[in-house]
Amino acid sequence: MALTPNVAVSADPNPSGEPGKSGGGTRVVLILAFAVFFLLGGVTNINDLLVGKFKPMFHLTHAQANLVQMAFFIAYAAFSIPAGIVMSKLGYIRTFVLGFVLVAAAAFLFVPASAAASYPGFLAALFCIGAGITVLQVAMNPVITTLGPVETSHSRLTFAQAFNSIGVFLMVYGGATLLLGDSKPIDAETASEAQIQAYRVAEGASIGTAYMWLGVLMLVIAAVFWMYRSALDHAKADDVKLEGTWGLLTHNRRVQLGALCIFAYVGAEVAIGSNLIAYLGEPSVMGLDIQAA
Repeated sequence: MALTPNVAVSADPNPSGEPGKSGGGTRVVLILAFAVFFLLGGVTNINDLLVGKFKPMFHLTHAQANLVQMAFFIAYAAFSIPAGIVMSKLGYIRTFVLGFVLVAAAAFLFVPASAAASYPGFLAALFCIGAGITVLQVAMNPVITTLGPVETSHSRLTFAQAFNSIGVFLMVYGGATLLLGDSKPIDAETASEAQIQAYRVAEGASIGTAYMWLGVLMLVIAAVFWMYRSALDHAKADDVKLEGTWGLLTHNRRVQLGALCIFAYVGAEVAIGSNLIAYLGEPSVMGLDIQAA
């Protein structure tokens, strides 16, 4: 979820009214856009698994483990407005391509981070993935709105969000098996530094492999969107001006309160998802045996 610029669209997806190349292209792009909602739902929420993975792997406190979510979501604040400016220059489909390439490049950063067992390296890769996803999310809603009649745009957006939820369930469920595995934490008090480092490298190998294949998948999707890069050339986004967007945030009371509400809502949602199991594992709460679970 991101606070993105208010980007308007002003075109019928098939201005000629004929079922020609433009109509066929926009239908394909609409299907691909639904797939994007599916993928991004999973990629975003798989961070909850990384919090649970990194905590024993690097012997982190709760606060240190939650840097995973901070590194990811701070990219939304940093790149939302620049992403809107980029979209106004490149158009919708080319912005999609750029976003997927950024996510792919960031996913590949997990490979050296896992090889070095570097927690800061993982955080840097997550920040870059957040930047790429921000670029994609800035374009997603306007694309769904543009790919069909204006009268049914709300229905298309709601339908697309259903794929987001399905992606969260399936990718997080599968990711738990792939990323978490059945390994046991090492005793940091009795193990040597070499043993601890070897343990971290072994634990990080599955993460590096998973994100490497994610990067490959993102490049494939980017290539498919590039094939249809002209499908929405007739639909132009309004120019996004940094000073205008910043002016809304600093002077419009409703925008300020809306931003605060979204910040609080997303913060609560992310914090609960990331920390609920750890909280239930506290002896003073339920004493849940997380390893057995």
